[in-house]
Amino acid sequence: MRVTHSLMKGKLLGKGAYSRCYAYNSSLSDSMYAVKVVRKTTQSESDINVYRSLEHKHIVRFRQLHKNRSKYYIVLDICVEVS
Repeated sequence: MRVTHSLMKGKLLGKGAYSRCYAYNSSLSDSMYAVKVVRKTTQSESDINVYRSLEHKHIVRFRQLHKNRSKYYIVLDICVEVS
């Protein structure tokens, strides 16, 4: 599934009880993002607004919110493992 025309879905990064997180690549900027896919029945838009308001160097940054009838697509900065 495409979140937007410029974001293309990649591999599954992880999953939990209420969501799945995928790597997405931006065709416009060649940047990578993590997109958390959450069913609307398990999270409200007001909960998502908490993501928007958080700004801290140790918290993954919120970028965008996309939605359809049944799901929210929360676009976040991706954390890359460095060794």
